[in-house]
Amino acid sequence: MKRKTLQISVCATFFALTAVMGWMPGVFFLPAVLAAVLFSYIGALLAGTAFGLVSLTYAFLMPSSPVALLFIMYPWLAIVPRILAALGAAGACRLAKLFFKEDGRAKTVIPAAIAGLAGAVFNTVLVLGSAWLVYGGTTEWQNVSVILTTVILFNAVLEVVALTVVMPPLTLTLKRVFKPILKETL
Repeated sequence: MKRKTLQISVCATFFALTAVMGWMPGVFFLPAVLAAVLFSYIGALLAGTAFGLVSLTYAFLMPSSPVALLFIMYPWLAIVPRILAALGAAGACRLAKLFFKEDGRAKTVIPAAIAGLAGAVFNTVLVLGSAWLVYGGTTEWQNVSVILTTVILFNAVLEVVALTVVMPPLTLTLKRVFKPILKETL
């Protein structure tokens, strides 16, 4: 299989994983963070965009929380913070790798855990911050903020724990699987 075809297949797989993982809170952001760790910023950008589009689609098809209603009213809130969070996870991973001199498990495992942690935190902060930009200082914000903060922070704790624990073994495994295309990133 040619390298470009393989890269397109991997992008489609990450998009499909994002769509399927939308049913599982706490790991919904996993494919975007994986792409941020394994591939370049372009891969993180594509996966973050996919995550935002899938979030928006789920908000329209199955609005199940106050956050979904916010996404319906302001669709950019579902997409822009997710793209920035994936790029932030990629940046955190690249920054963490600078502290390791030689290649080894630690140079893979620790940056992957940091990227999982950073991605979950960036996602939460950016979505809440964007919601504040829309509603901040209004009477509606006082009503919405308690519900929104409770829902998002519960999911954020779940995401932080899940991504920090799951990212290192997944990264080690997928680095071996995607070795042929990791040399030339997405």
